Amino acid sequence: MKKLWLPLTAIAIWVVFFVLGPWYAGNQLESNFDKIVQRMNTNGVVKFEKTSYEKGIFSSTTNLKVSLDFNALGPAAQKLNLHNEDLSLNLIGEIKHGPFLFHDGISFAIGNIAFQPVLTKKQQQEVTKLFGKTNPFALNMRLKWNKDIELGGSVIPFKSPDGTVDSKTMTLGVSVTDNDKRMLTHFNWGGLTANIKEKGVDKGSVEVGNVVLTSDQKQVIKDLWMGNGAFDIDEIKFSSKNKSTTGIFKKFHVLSISNIDDKKEFIKGRVSIKLDKATVNKVDYVENLNYIVSFKHVDAISLQKLTTAIRDAQKAGGSQQAMQMAMGMQLMGILPELVKKGFSINIDALDAKILGGELKSKLEINIAKGTDVTKGMAAIAGISAKLNISVERSLLSKFPMANPQMVQGLISQGLIVEKAGVLSSKAEFKGGQLTVNGKPIPLPIPGLPSSK
Repeated sequence: MKKLWLPLTAIAIWVVFFVLGPWYAGNQLESNFDKIVQRMNTNGVVKFEKTSYEKGIFSSTTNLKVSLDFNALGPAAQKLNLHNEDLSLNLIGEIKHGPFLFHDGISFAIGNIAFQPVLTKKQQQEVTKLFGKTNPFALNMRLKWNKDIELGGSVIPFKSPDGTVDSKTMTLGVSVTDNDKRMLTHFNWGGLTANIKEKGVDKGSVEVGNVVLTSDQKQVIKDLWMGNGAFDIDEIKFSSKNKSTTGIFKKFHVLSISNIDDKKEFIKGRVSIKLDKATVNKVDYVENLNYIVSFKHVDAISLQKLTTAIRDAQKAGGSQQAMQMAMGMQLMGILPELVKKGFSINIDALDAKILGGELKSKLEINIAKGTDVTKGMAAIAGISAKLNISVERSLLSKFPMANPQMVQGLISQGLIVEKAGVLSSKAEFKGGQLTVNGKPIPLPIPGLPSSK
């Protein structure tokens, strides 16, 4: 009997891990997959519908229908009159049960779902034109034991049948963690080359370099996500027919950061935009663009209501007028609350070299706590602002609207200061009074001290 103990134990372990384990993982995966589909449907634009689920011990199969809600896309999409077109996509998912998975190595997870599109005859014809008989799409989802979700997808390079579009590889990775409270995203596209034609006539071309999008977002309160994101394009080139007009935009970069205080009451954030160079017909129109906008002390609850109102208006659909009216009614109740809590919004930098001349500027706007917009013009007393701007005189000379006599007149009045070829001015608005370089400027607004 003792001799049988070891092999019986080994068999029991094998049964637990490789039979009962997959069976248990399969049950867990099915219930969690339903919750995943339900959560994905909260986006309000793309609808996901599980049409079937066939469960086995070691593997399962599911079908997922993906379709667009044209009402949620707004009036512009509705004008395309595609409601009667079948633009849905059916995905078949081959599911491998855990606890051990052997896809791209060995891993420990509830399960892995590999999706493939099931195309209609018409869809297949269109796809074949671009990709031939090769399956162009890959979509993979993995559900971990801690309920984290990893999603990966890709689209292979393709060329249009007429050769006008040549697109590089696209890849997408998404991780949902912390009980669906955090989402990390990474998108990479090698870019494309497109020749623009109109009625068979060559109109020009566009080349887009490598595109990268990354984000790390956390749900700080319901319907409100905060974190950071970045968007980069290496370069964009364009040219018209016969190259009479050519241009290039180099190194476009956007970075956004937002977070909430420990009490989850107020939000602050910043968005920066940078562009190395914008050149048209070998003329450098813009160089070293640096644009930074920041905000502080924004009421989180008001912003949450605003986000929910926008989403609900999109879901409701209808005519453009109906959507605008619905949004207007919501904003009438939300904005006064937002303003009354007070906040600040600043342009921390708007700097660039334009046509060889330097431009530098900053703007600060503060809304005092307790400002009541329902009191009309009296609310202006709660607003203060500061503006600093400087520009090289050589730049102004390149714009016909900048009349030299007018500029000289403002200099003589002290509203513009000139030093070493640079024109600068400082303006401040506070307590209903406007000053420029320390000089009071009357404002034709009834009820303000400066209007008297």
